Formats: sequence, structure tokens, C-alpha cells
Amino acid sequence: MRTKLTKIILICFVVLTSLSVEAQKKPFRDIHFSQHDFVDTVQIKIWKGAIIIPVEINGETKNLMFDTGANWGFWIGEEEGWMKPSKEILTVTDSQNAKMEKALYRMPPIKMGNTTIENYPLVVDNGMKEYVCDRIDGAFGFDLVTCGLSFKFDTKDSLMIVTDRKGFFKKEEKRQPKLKYMPYTSYYKTSPLVWVDFPWGRYKMLFDSGWIGGWIDMPEEILNRWSKDDRKMQKQIDEYTVLIDTTVYTQAGVFGRSLDTIQYRKLHLPEVKMGDLALQDFWISTNSLSTKAGSAILEHASLIIDGPKQCFFFLPHDGKREIVVGNEK
Repeated sequence: MRTKLTKIILICFVVLTSLSVEAQKKPFRDIHFSQHDFVDTVQIKIWKGAIIIPVEINGETKNLMFDTGANWGFWIGEEEGWMKPSKEILTVTDSQNAKMEKALYRMPPIKMGNTTIENYPLVVDNGMKEYVCDRIDGAFGFDLVTCGLSFKFDTKDSLMIVTDRKGFFKKEEKRQPKLKYMPYTSYYKTSPLVWVDFPWGRYKMLFDSGWIGGWIDMPEEILNRWSKDDRKMQKQIDEYTVLIDTTVYTQAGVFGRSLDTIQYRKLHLPEVKMGDLALQDFWISTNSLSTKAGSAILEHASLIIDGPKQCFFFLPHDGKREIVVGNEK
């Protein structure tokens, strides 16, 4: 059933969003770890599925989110005296396609559990500081994985296991829902892309653990593109549509904001699949400008990121291979 409403709804949608980097020369690849052939266990914090890692920097505890949607680290706040500026200027783009030239900084040694990370790169901006309520000081990007680390994030007991050993999580991965990821094709972009299967087709999306509390974002534009020349697909999408409405949509990126009046759908889907993980009784709204999956999944499942295999493995908290979402609101 299709319903057309004329009222305008204001939806505020704020995320800590992915940063992509454009550079004229090869980015720094000189991150160093103090341990090799190691396994560490670290107590972490979970906020709406977002992973927050307490680290020590210059003798102070700072909280860095693990953001799979970010290519590099970023700092929320002003430049601090212990940061080491480099000579490289990067053009940084957020999810709103707002671009800004930023200096690349180097962190002093970061102590994460028993491991020290040296020369970690990041950009600095305070654009999102007002939204994080002092829970987060900055973020690690997905570059920690591409530099050789694998992680298990136990989001039920708030523990992280980090290792540089290949095959360390092999026993735990067995028979668990698996999702293959693909790094961006550009050398400069290391964030993971995954295939997500909907009842009418599949689409490649960013798996973005920095989208705090989000499930799956899909713009109305993509549905229109899919169904434009396919009446069968259009009919199927219409069957899952509960509501068609118009909204004023606002989204905040790290550097920019967007405000658009858009038509969107609300759909109720029996199942959405991310690799072998099924999300059942799933509601999705297309009042979005981005295509990604966020941290809400990790409120229901722990996560292994196996860097050498380029795979995510989900460990649902109830031991099943699917998550019953029921996220109508």
C-alpha cells in the first residue's frame, strides 16, 4: 500500500562520519607497533554499538573510537601541543562531500593495552565535538587493519582482543556468519565495502562502525535507479513499502551540513542479508543521502575483523545466525 502525505517532518540525523583522503603523493605508511607476534586483551567501552578504546597519550587517558568508515585517524577538538605536524596537506572529504584542506599530524606514542603505536597519522577538526558529549576524543581508522592487525570486539562483555598473528581467530570464526569485505579500489582509501542483499537485489555499501546507532542507510535515489526500467522490481519494492512521505532531511558531517527536502519511503522487509548474517523483521527508511551499515548491528553481535582474510565474522549474542531487529521506530 502506498500513502502520500504532504506534511513536512524535520529529521535530525547526526553521525561521526567517514573521512576519505585525497593526496598527490603516497600517504605515510610508517606506523610502527612496539610488539610483534603478539596478542593483547583490552577493556573497551560500547556506546550504541560504537567501539571506544581507552588509550594512554602523554600520560593521559583518551577515548578513541574504532571507525571502520575512516581511512585515517581523526581528532575531535582543537590541535594540542603534543601533536607533531607534518609537512603534508591532505584534502579531506566527509560523507556530505564537504572538502577541506587539513594538515596531517603525527601522534606521540599511543599505548593501547600492552602495545604502543608510534607515528599514527590523523587530521584535526572540532566540527563534531558538540555532538559526542565528551565520550570520544578522536578515532582510529581502518588503516590499523590494513597495517596488519586483526581484532575481536566482544561487544557483550566490552573486551577487545588485538593480534598480528594470522589465523589466531580461526576456531572462533568456524560456523559463524561471515561477510567478505573489499577495500576501496583507490590506494588512498582503506575503508571496507560489503555487499548487502535486499529482497529485490544487492548493493555495495560501506560498513561504518563510526555511524553511531545506525542500521542501514539507503537513499531513495538508489531504489529509483534500480526500478526505473524493471517493472517487476518496482512492483516488489512497492509491496514492501508501508509509507511514502516528504521530509526535510538534515545530516551533519565532520566538515559540512546538508539540508534537503526529499521524498522517501518506509519499507518493512522480512530479511536483509549481510553475507551469512540475516537481519530479520527489518525496517528501513530511504530518507538518507548515503549508503552504509552502522554500529547498531554491534549492539546485538560481537565482531571479528580478520585482516589477512579480509572478512568480518559476526558472533550474535544469542548464539544464532540471525538478528531479529524489529526496528520500526
